[in-house]
Amino acid sequence: MVLDDYLGGVGKQGFVREKELLFDGVDYSGYKIFEGESFVSVMPVLLGEGFPADFSDLLLMRLCFNDFLLINDYLDSGTGLACHPDGSFKVVHDCELLRNINSRTKLVDGVLLLEESVYDSFEGVIFSKNVRKEHTGILLTENEAKNNPVWFELAGRDQNLLGAYVEKVFKYLRDNYKISEGMAVYLVEPLRKPSLGAWCLGGFVNVYCSSRSSAHGSYSLGDCNARLVRVRRRRTE
Repeated sequence: MVLDDYLGGVGKQGFVREKELLFDGVDYSGYKIFEGESFVSVMPVLLGEGFPADFSDLLLMRLCFNDFLLINDYLDSGTGLACHPDGSFKVVHDCELLRNINSRTKLVDGVLLLEESVYDSFEGVIFSKNVRKEHTGILLTENEAKNNPVWFELAGRDQNLLGAYVEKVFKYLRDNYKISEGMAVYLVEPLRKPSLGAWCLGGFVNVYCSSRSSAHGSYSLGDCNARLVRVRRRRTE
């Protein structure tokens, strides 16, 4: 079944979590939200029951489920942010290194330091420091969000998914707050070595701060509260 088939049946109320939702090899039915004191403490617990939702999974789930916590608060993802000291970065979907971390993992400033060869091994687009400068750090208009190259990559290079999600976010901002900007991409500054953090999807509620459903690439794997969503099966199985 294609994305449009799901979105066409969502309506104003959306799906409830008990209903079946199987899309692109991922079973979202009966998803579960795990919360804890840090990413490294929550991830091993979640893996006992399934797999962490990827960033693109979270976009689809927000379109299809009417769940207050899922929509209105931040959500951490299993998608990695790999940063290079030269300012370039990568979006690492379904990141195995993030799934393997635990409370014994050595972190520096809340992030995994990587060897150059590990950074190079990650698949995906290499975003230059110029992309970082031009397309991150500022709130976007609806049209800018639909055409932002980092958001496109975060959405799994699915323009239909990105477009539907952007329209939902900006309708909410207009209807509830008369706001026309949102969905920024925020990145931390690069460290002295290549590094790996996780992407977080901001909630809808805190519209007067830096949220507005923005994408946050953060270094907070070990020292910040975490909220991850478990799905039953991931694409690569």
